[in-house]
Amino acid sequence: MPHAVIQDASEAPSFGTQPIAREGRVVHKVAEVAETTRGWLLKSIVIDDGEPTKFFTRIDRREDGLLVRLDDHVDVERGPRVFDHLALLAKMILAANPGSTLGKTNLADRIEAIGGAAEVTDSRAR
Repeated sequence: MPHAVIQDASEAPSFGTQPIAREGRVVHKVAEVAETTRGWLLKSIVIDDGEPTKFFTRIDRREDGLLVRLDDHVDVERGPRVFDHLALLAKMILAANPGSTLGKTNLADRIEAIGGAAEVTDSRAR
């Protein structure tokens, strides 16, 4: 399962109503955020050439930081766009938590690639 641990992080970034990133005809959004006892549940949407894919992602608190992953009950094709979305969330958490580092993950290449290819929106400014 795709995931990323952000070590020494404690805060999820603020998500506004605007897209969190755009890459050509692909738009990444977080439509809703609910705080849970373990962290945050996010209703994520990836729009690829006008076709939306909706799924739930989680940002869970851990002793060593935060874990970004798909929700256990999600039924979505685990393809490149879903992986990119999780990588974007991880990158936003890293940016929102100075001093945090990327821990155990199977999304490292995607996280490192963000910045040049995708326009990431700083939603904290909203």
